[in-house]
Parts: sequence; structure tokens; C-alpha cells
Amino acid sequence: MQPPALKGRLEDLRGAGRTLFFSSHALADMEEICDRMAILHNGTLRYVGPPADCCRQYGTNTLEQAYLKCIG
Repeated sequence: MQPPALKGRLEDLRGAGRTLFFSSHALADMEEICDRMAILHNGTLRYVGPPADCCRQYGTNTLEQAYLKCIG
């Protein structure tokens, strides 16, 4: 199955070594697409780094679970 057009385009740009900066609440997509991410909560950066490291830091299996622990 082919990814949706926008997601596929973002993956193509990433593969070409381009820098992408975007804001999203779709954490499953962030987990797939991003090399690095940041969690900003109430004006404070709570986490900056790779999505997988965020999951490890908060001891979770998914980025959504890590996000909830991070802002909790």
C-alpha cells in the first residue's frame, strides 16, 4: 500500500536529504517521518531529540504514550 500523497512527498524530501519543519499532533506520523522532534507544552520545551529516544526516556512503546508522560 502506498502512503498518502502528502506523507509520501514528505518521505521523498527526507530521503533527498532536505530539512523539513512542521507542526503536527499526528504522533504516529511523526514517529515514522521525523529524525528529530520537540515537545512544547505551556511555552516550555519538554523534549528535543529523536522520537525513539523519547519513547525510551519515558519507558513507553508509542510516541503518544511518551508524549502524555512528558506533559503529565
